Amino acid sequence: MKTFARTIAAACARCLCYGGTALAAASLLMAAPAADAASARTDLLSGAGNGWLASPNGVSGWIPAYGPYPNPHTMPNPFLNALGIHAKLMWYWPGPGVPEAGSPPTTAYFRHQLHLEPENGMKPQIVALVAADDEMTLTVNGIPVGTYQLSAHMMPNGQPAAVAIDMTPALRLGDNQIDIRATDSGVYHWVFFDSYNINASPEQVLVQRAPAQISLVGDKDDFHPGDLADTTPKSQHVLDMQDKLVAAPAIDLDQPARNQSVGLTHEIAVPEGAIITSATVKLHVKMTGDIVDNDVILFNQSNVPDQGQSSRVIALHDLLGFPPQAGATYDLV
Repeated sequence: MKTFARTIAAACARCLCYGGTALAAASLLMAAPAADAASARTDLLSGAGNGWLASPNGVSGWIPAYGPYPNPHTMPNPFLNALGIHAKLMWYWPGPGVPEAGSPPTTAYFRHQLHLEPENGMKPQIVALVAADDEMTLTVNGIPVGTYQLSAHMMPNGQPAAVAIDMTPALRLGDNQIDIRATDSGVYHWVFFDSYNINASPEQVLVQRAPAQISLVGDKDDFHPGDLADTTPKSQHVLDMQDKLVAAPAIDLDQPARNQSVGLTHEIAVPEGAIITSATVKLHVKMTGDIVDNDVILFNQSNVPDQGQSSRVIALHDLLGFPPQAGATYDLV
């Protein structure tokens, strides 16, 4: 089977003054072992009669979801997925009669309970095509797994495009709960959730999961600098981020720093047509300098303009759940 190199880039940076971060080891663990592609599931399709409950407030008033919810612009929504539509549009509607344009509520909540048994000795992979008018948040077992905004997924013909969300990392064997919160500020309300993806192309949804693999960068030597492993591989993306980040030059692993950054890139191999849906990066850091509570991590999707103000960063404060302390050592995931 063909394999293709992919990179996961990360840069730990000190954005303001007086602080820094030194890393002893950084590893990338691809979380998913080899498995079959996601299988079609008719039990999770949105619409009436498939187990979805709806509520106007997410707390009480749960009733079976109403579907197909009438919408003259998208019903029977053939444009949501050109490779086949199996789900129906749904919304909260207690009756009586049929909802009309503008029928409340403008925010609705949806819930589905499911029980998972192992397939081939492991947790099954479940991928869903989702869409909503105007926006939705998808949560599995209390863990947010994806969002959708209609304005960001409009096709040239004016129709909405569904997006694929892999729920597998948040699923567990046994009982699971899928929750959706959807809001529409316009006239027609609907949520679309299609877990029957057997007709989708591998590039879109049905993908073979990459084998678990570990890429280790750095060494475990209690922050001893100057070792060969302390000079990390850096993609051009990481170099560009570091060049614009701060005036002080970048450093290698295990070096104390103030207003400096350390960058690294992990290269991994995946099967042909595979999509990386999740990865775990582990860092062992020591907080050097006087002010350390505004250290951040930049990653693949981070952007650093010429002005040096980066977007899409992860604050160590948020990752730890508390402000980091000068001189302390932490293991971050």
